[in-house]
Amino acid sequence: MYLTKSKYLYLIWGQNDFEDILLLDSKKNILGFSTLKLIKQINKIDTEVLLFEKITNYKGLFQNDIAFYSIIEVTNILNKGIIIQNFSKDEYTVLVNFFNLVTDYFYQIKIKKYLSILENKNIKMFFDYYYDKHFWKSTDKKSEIDNGINEFQYNDFYIQFFQLINIFEKKIKIITRFD
Repeated sequence: MYLTKSKYLYLIWGQNDFEDILLLDSKKNILGFSTLKLIKQINKIDTEVLLFEKITNYKGLFQNDIAFYSIIEVTNILNKGIIIQNFSKDEYTVLVNFFNLVTDYFYQIKIKKYLSILENKNIKMFFDYYYDKHFWKSTDKKSEIDNGINEFQYNDFYIQFFQLINIFEKKIKIITRFD
Protein backbone atom coordinates (compact mmCIF):
# COMPACT_ATOMS: atom_id res chain seq x y z
CA MET A 1 0.00 0.00 0.00
CA TYR A 2 1.22 3.47 -0.83
CA LEU A 3 0.04 6.69 0.78
CA THR A 4 0.40 9.73 -1.46
CA LYS A 5 -0.10 13.24 -0.14
CA SER A 6 -3.85 12.78 -0.30
CA LYS A 7 -4.91 9.15 -0.81
CA TYR A 8 -4.09 5.50 -0.33
CA LEU A 9 -3.19 3.49 -3.42
CA TYR A 10 -2.45 -0.16 -3.98
CA LEU A 11 0.62 -0.83 -6.10
CA ILE A 12 1.62 -4.30 -7.24
CA TRP A 13 5.31 -4.90 -6.64
CA GLY A 14 6.67 -8.37 -7.26
CA GLN A 15 9.51 -10.37 -8.72
CA ASN A 16 10.17 -12.00 -12.01
CA ASP A 17 13.12 -14.31 -12.60
CA PHE A 18 15.62 -11.47 -12.60
CA GLU A 19 14.45 -8.41 -10.67
CA ASP A 20 11.87 -6.72 -8.48
CA ILE A 21 9.23 -5.09 -10.63
CA LEU A 22 6.15 -2.93 -10.37
CA LEU A 23 3.01 -3.38 -12.44
CA LEU A 24 3.21 -0.86 -15.28
CA ASP A 25 1.04 0.09 -18.20
CA SER A 26 2.41 0.11 -21.74
CA LYS A 27 3.65 3.72 -21.25
CA LYS A 28 5.72 2.70 -18.22
CA ASN A 29 3.40 4.37 -15.74
CA ILE A 30 3.01 2.67 -12.37
CA LEU A 31 -0.53 1.43 -11.87
CA GLY A 32 -1.98 2.60 -8.56
CA PHE A 33 -5.37 1.14 -7.71
CA SER A 34 -7.76 3.11 -5.54
CA THR A 35 -9.42 -0.09 -4.25
CA LEU A 36 -8.48 -3.72 -3.92
CA LYS A 37 -11.55 -4.72 -5.96
CA LEU A 38 -10.09 -3.00 -9.01
CA ILE A 39 -7.11 -5.34 -8.95
CA LYS A 40 -9.45 -8.22 -9.84
CA GLN A 41 -10.12 -6.43 -13.12
CA ILE A 42 -6.46 -6.02 -13.95
CA ASN A 43 -6.70 -8.02 -17.17
CA LYS A 44 -8.72 -5.16 -18.67
CA ILE A 45 -5.65 -2.96 -19.00
CA ASP A 46 -2.60 -3.14 -21.22
CA THR A 47 0.27 -4.02 -18.90
CA GLU A 48 3.94 -4.14 -19.78
CA VAL A 49 4.87 -6.90 -17.39
CA LEU A 50 4.01 -10.38 -18.62
CA LEU A 51 4.27 -11.78 -15.12
CA PHE A 52 1.14 -9.86 -14.20
CA GLU A 53 -0.83 -10.13 -17.45
CA LYS A 54 -2.74 -13.25 -16.52
CA ILE A 55 -3.51 -13.13 -12.84
CA THR A 56 -5.95 -15.85 -11.92
CA ASN A 57 -5.18 -16.29 -8.23
CA TYR A 58 -5.88 -12.84 -6.79
CA LYS A 59 -5.71 -14.09 -3.23
CA GLY A 60 -2.16 -15.22 -3.99
CA LEU A 61 -1.17 -11.59 -4.50
CA PHE A 62 -1.75 -10.96 -0.82
CA GLN A 63 -0.18 -14.06 0.69
CA ASN A 64 3.18 -12.37 1.03
CA ASP A 65 3.91 -9.45 3.28
CA ILE A 66 2.06 -6.33 2.32
CA ALA A 67 4.37 -3.37 2.50
CA PHE A 68 3.24 0.12 3.43
CA TYR A 69 4.94 3.24 2.10
CA SER A 70 3.95 6.72 3.15
CA ILE A 71 5.19 9.72 1.23
CA ILE A 72 4.07 11.84 4.19
CA GLU A 73 6.34 9.91 6.56
CA VAL A 74 9.27 10.09 4.12
CA THR A 75 8.75 13.84 3.66
CA ASN A 76 8.52 14.45 7.41
CA ILE A 77 11.81 12.64 7.99
CA LEU A 78 13.57 14.54 5.20
CA ASN A 79 12.24 17.88 6.42
CA LYS A 80 13.94 17.43 9.80
CA GLY A 81 17.18 18.45 8.12
CA ILE A 82 19.35 16.67 10.65
CA ILE A 83 22.88 15.51 10.12
CA ILE A 84 23.38 12.03 8.74
CA GLN A 85 24.63 10.54 12.02
CA ASN A 86 21.51 11.66 13.92
CA PHE A 87 18.86 9.81 11.95
CA SER A 88 17.34 7.01 14.00
CA LYS A 89 17.45 3.45 12.72
CA ASP A 90 13.68 3.62 12.11
CA GLU A 91 14.03 6.82 10.10
CA TYR A 92 16.80 5.29 8.01
CA THR A 93 14.67 2.20 7.45
CA VAL A 94 11.71 4.25 6.18
CA LEU A 95 13.95 6.13 3.75
CA VAL A 96 15.79 3.01 2.60
CA ASN A 97 12.58 1.07 2.00
CA PHE A 98 11.12 3.90 -0.05
CA PHE A 99 14.40 4.31 -1.92
CA ASN A 100 14.39 0.59 -2.77
CA LEU A 101 10.87 0.87 -4.18
CA VAL A 102 11.86 3.83 -6.35
CA THR A 103 15.12 2.27 -7.51
CA ASP A 104 13.35 -0.94 -8.52
CA TYR A 105 11.10 1.18 -10.73
CA PHE A 106 14.02 3.14 -12.19
CA TYR A 107 15.94 -0.03 -13.01
CA GLN A 108 12.80 -1.55 -14.51
CA ILE A 109 12.19 1.31 -16.95
CA LYS A 110 15.91 1.89 -17.65
CA ILE A 111 15.77 5.65 -18.26
CA LYS A 112 19.31 6.99 -17.95
CA LYS A 113 18.44 10.42 -16.54
CA TYR A 114 16.52 8.75 -13.68
CA LEU A 115 19.25 6.19 -13.07
CA SER A 116 21.85 8.96 -12.91
CA ILE A 117 20.16 10.39 -9.80
CA LEU A 118 20.92 7.12 -8.02
CA GLU A 119 24.62 7.77 -8.65
CA ASN A 120 24.59 11.09 -6.80
CA LYS A 121 27.47 11.19 -4.30
CA ASN A 122 25.29 12.22 -1.35
CA ILE A 123 22.53 9.71 -2.12
CA LYS A 124 25.13 6.94 -2.24
CA MET A 125 26.86 8.18 0.91
CA PHE A 126 23.60 8.29 2.86
CA PHE A 127 22.69 4.71 2.00
CA ASP A 128 26.24 3.41 2.40
CA TYR A 129 26.25 4.94 5.87
CA TYR A 130 22.91 3.28 6.75
CA TYR A 131 24.01 -0.13 5.53
CA ASP A 132 27.38 0.16 7.26
CA LYS A 133 25.98 1.29 10.62
CA HIS A 134 22.58 -0.39 10.86
CA PHE A 135 22.29 -3.22 8.39
CA TRP A 136 25.76 -4.74 8.30
CA LYS A 137 26.58 -3.29 11.73
CA SER A 138 30.20 -2.55 11.05
CA THR A 139 32.40 -3.26 14.01
CA ASP A 140 35.29 -1.14 12.75
CA LYS A 141 35.90 1.80 15.07
CA LYS A 142 36.56 4.10 12.15
CA SER A 143 35.28 2.77 8.87
CA GLU A 144 35.93 4.26 5.45
CA ILE A 145 32.35 5.60 5.55
CA ASP A 146 33.07 7.49 8.78
CA ASN A 147 36.17 9.05 7.27
CA GLY A 148 34.22 10.54 4.37
CA ILE A 149 31.06 11.52 6.22
CA ASN A 150 32.19 15.11 6.72
CA GLU A 151 31.83 15.55 2.97
CA PHE A 152 28.12 14.68 3.11
CA GLN A 153 25.97 17.61 1.95
CA TYR A 154 22.45 17.29 3.33
CA ASN A 155 21.03 20.01 1.07
CA ASP A 156 22.10 18.17 -2.06
CA PHE A 157 20.84 14.86 -0.64
CA TYR A 158 17.49 16.52 0.17
CA ILE A 159 17.12 17.97 -3.34
CA GLN A 160 18.05 14.68 -5.01
CA PHE A 161 15.78 12.59 -2.79
CA PHE A 162 12.83 14.88 -3.45
CA GLN A 163 13.59 14.61 -7.14
CA LEU A 164 13.22 10.82 -6.78
CA ILE A 165 9.92 11.27 -4.97
CA ASN A 166 8.54 13.68 -7.55
CA ILE A 167 9.48 11.50 -10.51
CA PHE A 168 7.99 8.42 -8.84
CA GLU A 169 4.73 10.12 -7.91
CA LYS A 170 4.29 11.68 -11.36
CA LYS A 171 4.61 8.22 -12.90
CA ILE A 172 1.73 6.75 -10.89
CA LYS A 173 -1.41 6.34 -12.97
CA ILE A 174 -4.33 6.19 -10.57
CA ILE A 175 -6.98 3.63 -11.53
CA THR A 176 -10.33 4.50 -9.97
CA ARG A 177 -12.55 2.49 -12.32
CA PHE A 178 -12.63 0.53 -15.52
CA ASP A 179 -15.01 1.48 -18.30
